[in-house]
Amino acid sequence: MKPAIRNKNPDVKGKEQQLIEAQKSNQNNTDTVTVGCKLPAGFWLRVFEPQQVDEFVIGGGRKKSKVYNEFGRRFLLNGFAHPQTKAPDHKIIAGFALTPGIPRDFWELWLEQNQESMLVKNGLIFAHTSEANTAAEAKDKGATLKSGLERLDPNKLPKGIQKYDGKDDRVAA
Repeated sequence: MKPAIRNKNPDVKGKEQQLIEAQKSNQNNTDTVTVGCKLPAGFWLRVFEPQQVDEFVIGGGRKKSKVYNEFGRRFLLNGFAHPQTKAPDHKIIAGFALTPGIPRDFWELWLEQNQESMLVKNGLIFAHTSEANTAAEAKDKGATLKSGLERLDPNKLPKGIQKYDGKDDRVAA
């Protein structure tokens, strides 16, 4: 049995309303995307629906407030970090971890709600319907795009950071 779809929410406009309704009614959609993520620990994708609620105010009375309630499923994107002594358990292309199988309508709604996020604007998270296209974009961006969270190369340390030489006057012997 499909979940009931509530009446249109007046706080949600146009395309976002259509995507919310599609997400609620189409939980078993097989149309998916593969997401590329250049964050070390991955990232939780979650979607929210705005709703009007009555809020009590000091001195009595109420006022209308907009709150955002999470709905639907969550999806954890893979990150590029893994133990140095162990191979990753997912594909990593040019520093982007690939996560296949994210429902397309969920991705479109998440992208609509997060289009102003620096993760999206800077290209640290992106998706395509085919894994090959996601991998190709990762290869194109990977060499030049930096998240600032990559591991340090001990042979190319940033200015002001130096290797520990084994001598430290502050440590008692």
